Amino acid sequence: MDNLNFLDSNEDITELLYYIESVSFIENTNNLIIPKKNTVTKTSLKCLITNCEKMSRYGFIQNKPLYCRLHKDIRMHNVLSRKCEYDKCMIQPSFGYLYGKIQYCKKHSKPNMINLKSKLCIEYNCNSRSVYGYIYHKPLFCKQHSLNNMINVYYKK
Repeated sequence: MDNLNFLDSNEDITELLYYIESVSFIENTNNLIIPKKNTVTKTSLKCLITNCEKMSRYGFIQNKPLYCRLHKDIRMHNVLSRKCEYDKCMIQPSFGYLYGKIQYCKKHSKPNMINLKSKLCIEYNCNSRSVYGYIYHKPLFCKQHSLNNMINVYYKK
């Protein structure tokens, strides 16, 4: 990490160090910093239904996963995925502060939190969700910053 000459200010260095702390990194032989692939593997438990090859994610609160989404009971919840940090909320979180971690669902998000799970508009300093792009391609821009011939790629007729 000796080669930080490309950074313009202390703010850039602080932002880089914050990012490094939040993600595991390795250094390759060319002194480039590359993010590690996720090395955490969840236990591969198959659904208890005979001949179902899907991974079980659903079970009763605080228990092991027993069934896949197709075979789960109405009272079962996804016990493998992270939950909203609000007390007793069972929804998967997608909101957090910019450069922070995902903490809350939309209902329990705090002021100034943004959706960190969805891709954001690529326009500088825009925190809106990207939904506009070219046909058959991924969305790049929000409605406000979309170009003339771009369409809402999620809109289905």
